[in-house]
Amino acid sequence: MTSPGPFTTSLTGLGANTTYYYRAGGDGGAHGASYGNEMSFTTSPIPPTVSTGSATLVTSNSATLNGALSNPGTATTVNVYFQYGTAHGGPYPNSTPLQAMTSRGPFSATLTGLSANTTYYYRAAGNAGAQGSSYGNEVSFTTLPIPPSVSTAGATGITSSSAILNGQVTAMGTAPTVRASFLWGTDQANLNNETATQTLAAPLGFNAALSGLTADTTYYFQAKANGGAAGTGYGAIMAFTTFDIPPAVSTNGATGVMANSAMLNGTLQSLGTAPAVNVSFQYGTASGVYSAETATQSRTSTGGFNITAGGLAAATTYYFRAKADGGVHGISFGTEEVFTTSSIPPSVTTDNTSNLTTISAALNGTLISPGSATTVQVSFQYGTTQNGPYTNVSVVQAKTAAGTFQIPVTGLTPATTYYYRAKADGGTNGTGYGAEKSFCTGMFTPYVVTAPATDQTDNSATLNGDLSLMGSATTVNVSFVYGTVHGGPYPNATTPQAMTATGPFQAAVSGLTPGVTYYFRARGDGGVYGIMNGDEMSFTTSRHPPLVSTLAASGTTSENATLNGSLVTKGDATTVTVSFVWGKQAGGPYTDTTPQQAMAGAGPFNAVITGLTGNTTYYFRARGIGGTVGGSYGVECHFTTPQVPPSVATDPATNVTPASATMRGFLDSLGTAPTVNTRFEWDVTKGGPYLNTTPLHAMGSRGYFQANIISLSPLTTYYFRAMADGGQGSVVGDEFNFTTGATPPSVSTGGATAVLADSATLNATLHSLGTATAVNVAFQYGTRSGVYTEQTASQYSG
Repeated sequence: MTSPGPFTTSLTGLGANTTYYYRAGGDGGAHGASYGNEMSFTTSPIPPTVSTGSATLVTSNSATLNGALSNPGTATTVNVYFQYGTAHGGPYPNSTPLQAMTSRGPFSATLTGLSANTTYYYRAAGNAGAQGSSYGNEVSFTTLPIPPSVSTAGATGITSSSAILNGQVTAMGTAPTVRASFLWGTDQANLNNETATQTLAAPLGFNAALSGLTADTTYYFQAKANGGAAGTGYGAIMAFTTFDIPPAVSTNGATGVMANSAMLNGTLQSLGTAPAVNVSFQYGTASGVYSAETATQSRTSTGGFNITAGGLAAATTYYFRAKADGGVHGISFGTEEVFTTSSIPPSVTTDNTSNLTTISAALNGTLISPGSATTVQVSFQYGTTQNGPYTNVSVVQAKTAAGTFQIPVTGLTPATTYYYRAKADGGTNGTGYGAEKSFCTGMFTPYVVTAPATDQTDNSATLNGDLSLMGSATTVNVSFVYGTVHGGPYPNATTPQAMTATGPFQAAVSGLTPGVTYYFRARGDGGVYGIMNGDEMSFTTSRHPPLVSTLAASGTTSENATLNGSLVTKGDATTVTVSFVWGKQAGGPYTDTTPQQAMAGAGPFNAVITGLTGNTTYYFRARGIGGTVGGSYGVECHFTTPQVPPSVATDPATNVTPASATMRGFLDSLGTAPTVNTRFEWDVTKGGPYLNTTPLHAMGSRGYFQANIISLSPLTTYYFRAMADGGQGSVVGDEFNFTTGATPPSVSTGGATAVLADSATLNATLHSLGTATAVNVAFQYGTRSGVYTEQTASQYSG
């Protein structure tokens, strides 16, 4: 076409009941092609046909309806179902669930919840939606009647010769009345007896009494409900057994009660119907709770009996009752009686003393058993007379379980023999004593304490001590022993000092070796009254550590720097290891350390650090370590790395149309700037000047950025490049270019007309030729949306 206007095309040979999708197209050759919007139409359908079959599997409340899909018509899927009701010719108020069928064949549906003894009318149906619906002929069926239902309940009132049978008519079914009875006998497979019937007009319970039964015999019975023409229902078969007479027994009071045993007494008053009865006693420590039972005795005649219960807990109340077991003839019990066992006193032994001094001792004992007491008060009686009397008593300890115990006694007389024994007081449960034992106190020795050394230098120190007790001596010679081995020996000793009263003392030692640890202890010599040494203490003579100084950094870039320092003196060290500690915080902490360098003499040293961040201040100081001599640090210095500009790259343009395009770039690095402003500059001149720029775009991290430009001229080449400014000046990426395309024609699709089962007329309008002088128009169409398998011949070829 060489000018805008409508155009049409007729289609033939189409498929019935089929949806077709189509769109108009306009081809402007080199100027491009365009298509109208998609539209659709559907050819006419053919409805399905169904037939109704006879019902099967008919019960009192269910049936299966049958039918067939004779022809699906033009539908690919037909929803088949049944309509049904109780009126001949309809209406049909009920429908079965839909079943989808894709080809001819039989189908069925099961109905449940129907009314018994009722005629139902139904017909098959097929629904193909827009392709139409159809129905089969009406068919009927009648549900069966419902027999009554009955349940058998357990027998009650059972004795040795009678019982009451129980049942329940739970539903009448379709019967107006029911005759209820019981079938019974001693053979479960042959219930040859039946009770008199009872007529019921509604669901009710019923029963029947049996008499003249045989004792200790099992009987079987079954409830029966006769509904006449509606049928007969039966309950489950149940059983009961008549029973004999159990024995009778009474409980008498306990005798011979001791701490852990008692004689239990009872009387067998009757054997009942049992030929022999096993009698025993149940007992426990809580009323009505019998956790133990005695041995049994077999009795064939009535009379008194007794059984001993052993292994009882002392001082404990027990509850008991007599028991008579007649086996299958039954069990009976006497009334509950009660008794309380006697208590057991605690037992204790006296053990040897420990920690014996001139004025004190630790007395030891063992509580062998607390007896019946829950808590025992243990102590010691002691004095200077053998076998007593014991004029002194120790403090008391409370014990709740067997085990050893220790109680210290003080204020004793030196060089004196004492006699003692353990005591265990169980309160109302009694008191126990251990055997007597003895010990003898010794003489007083002086007592000295070692105190820390003071005034240490590299070759001297002052040793300190304290004479805390003179003991039995009137004069004590105090001194110090010392050496370089922990725990001794101590080859050196200070000059003894005579002391006639307690108090501190000290001695100066000299000629020591620098940097050495010395061990020492105080010593107190009381002559015949003994010698005592204080605990060991230690001190270390001092040494001179190395001295370093920190110098200014050099060679600083945004990523590297050289740290400088000087070893001023080695001190007492033979070799000094030097390094630098550094970080981003003034005064530390210093998170990084340079590798160590060993230096044998004074002089400068340095270390290069890498991986730094631009525009950042770093703090550092020199460090020198002289091993055991110690180490030192130089003063803190700092430096600041220079700033780093951002970097940016230009990417090819995308989404290029005749009048617009999207320019893209990538911010590879922000440098040291927290935020970078990105944009594009562009124009039609290669290499610039770029008379146009896009708005600024602020970025806080590396990544892609883009800008859309519009109102461009068709078939024109444009040049552009990315820009980034982090505050230190702009940087630019490489120049890229793109060329806008031509303007295609514009066409719209109109609705189809004259649609039949196999033909239709397609309509459209060419609105614009775009930049083309002539446009070829046609239609694309197919049976799937967006998929056009056919195309009409072009019209108005220019």
